[in-house]
Amino acid sequence: MSRSNILQPGELEEARGAIAEWHVPAVDLFLRREKRCRQLARQGNMLAAYLHFVARLCALQHEELQDSIAVARCDEATGQRSFVASPVLPQLWTLVRRLGTTLADTLPSAQRHLFGALPERAEPWFTEQVDALLAGHLPAAAGVVVATAPLTAAALQVAWTRQVRLCAQTLPPRHEESAVCPLCGGQPVAGVIVAAGPSKGLRYLHCGLCGSGWHVVRSKCSHCGGSQGLSYCTVQGLLEHVRAELCLTCRSYIKVMYQEQEPELEPLADDLATLALDLRMAEDGYLRSGTNPLFSPGPASSPV
Repeated sequence: MSRSNILQPGELEEARGAIAEWHVPAVDLFLRREKRCRQLARQGNMLAAYLHFVARLCALQHEELQDSIAVARCDEATGQRSFVASPVLPQLWTLVRRLGTTLADTLPSAQRHLFGALPERAEPWFTEQVDALLAGHLPAAAGVVVATAPLTAAALQVAWTRQVRLCAQTLPPRHEESAVCPLCGGQPVAGVIVAAGPSKGLRYLHCGLCGSGWHVVRSKCSHCGGSQGLSYCTVQGLLEHVRAELCLTCRSYIKVMYQEQEPELEPLADDLATLALDLRMAEDGYLRSGTNPLFSPGPASSPV
């Protein structure tokens, strides 16, 4: 593992108000994620089988997003459009069941039972699972069906991405930086250092739920806000454009990805492909300050 100090406060940062504070998720977010998952799986990644599964899930998410946005746009004519609001549990469960039914047809027979017989109505554990995922960790309570966690997370991603895209023109102004997504409250999956354009060289945290990006300066820990004792760590032989940003103050880390080194990176997919980095950080006693709702390798730090 290699380690290097990060930039000092003020370096490569522009005056607030002179940069784009938001990066709204693209309409083809899930298609891009699908493509990247398949690309990484073909490279012989240790999670290749799971990356292929997530790719299939992303393809379904794209279809669901297009359908839901089309319906919502029709509703706008009747004045039913509203600002970002929490998804309704019955609707989420309907989407979970639809995703599970479709995926079951593509899984080996030994795995079809995981998703092929979901009850029509949400059980009590589903509410538990939604709450756990929104809090940034996988459910651990007895009786919770952990196998459905990826489907629950996928349904939440579709719902929140839809809401944010519909409200893209009426996003509220930002008054302070946040460790969690200011739009949906989701945990960041990673930070991305932009390679080109007005935001070149700046860091945007990317939400694991709605896919939005929000600017947070590179010169401080995105979790505790401290600017002392920050460093980068990598694992030899892993994707070179992905590093762990460590904070010695709060003992947390978050992955940082560099578009200049890998223009085709996709935060959630590239996070899944760098599980070895998470395992190394856990061995060194660091807690992750963000999370990937589709996969949780270990404990995460609570939001500040």
